[in-house]
Amino acid sequence: MIDARYASLLAFAQSRGFCATGAGGGIDNSCGDKSGGVKASATKATGRKLAPSGEVSKRFDSGEKSSAVLQELGFRKMNFTAIDNALKSADKNQRQRILADLDSLAEAIKIEPRLSNTPIRVGSAKEIFKNSPEAIKAMTGDGNGILGAAADAESGTLAVFTDHDEYDASEYKQGFNSSTSRAAPIIHEMAHLDHFKNAAAQFPYPGEDELPGVDPIDYSLTTAEDAGNELLKSDKSLREKVKSVSEYATSDVFEFVAEYTTGVAMGEMKNDKDLDRLCKAVGAKPPRRIAK
Repeated sequence: MIDARYASLLAFAQSRGFCATGAGGGIDNSCGDKSGGVKASATKATGRKLAPSGEVSKRFDSGEKSSAVLQELGFRKMNFTAIDNALKSADKNQRQRILADLDSLAEAIKIEPRLSNTPIRVGSAKEIFKNSPEAIKAMTGDGNGILGAAADAESGTLAVFTDHDEYDASEYKQGFNSSTSRAAPIIHEMAHLDHFKNAAAQFPYPGEDELPGVDPIDYSLTTAEDAGNELLKSDKSLREKVKSVSEYATSDVFEFVAEYTTGVAMGEMKNDKDLDRLCKAVGAKPPRRIAK
């Protein structure tokens, strides 16, 4: 739908896409791609059951086109015609999901204005991965449904999948995610893009002469992950604090950064000096509250 490269999402889906938390909620790196294939991150569509109930869905239902509504909200880098066409061809349930996702994006841009100039692809996983059937198989193979959103480090873009499964609010009540906001998955993925960029600056690629055949993004993220795991291994109290962020935060250091950043950004948790220290260790800036 927009000019963006999502080839590396396949590598993610086959490596870290379905990381499970360890026994007792600890850090589990068994699904990490130690060969250097970590290029993207994704958020499962866990949390409250989505339903269109915001400004976008109301205006669409009144007959306005997505191009007018979304541009007025501030979005710049979307293929609005493709979204209009998707809504026209959708059945009732599909339309409800698409409108709910657009409502979530509208909420997210109020919190994070940088989304206005971030390339965002909105569509079904089948369309986004139309040239990579293996990706769809990898993303749905665990029986938990399509992911809700994804961030691609290589192209600096986001994707929102309109065919994801819906979940009820029990996921939040059980502490899986760090925020109850419908905008949280988008803020979470934006945090990944920031982390990827900052990790590349903190752990710069030595060069092809020293590491032939190693991708610079893979090098930076693998180095960041190793640094975080080393710190967590030596600090039990820090591991306990990571658990207090959310269950998803215990998946790996990347999900910790995104979950912690989301919770603080949404105003649902406060900065903690030890968690800020872990952020710095893995090449991420400590979060700040941005929700009003």
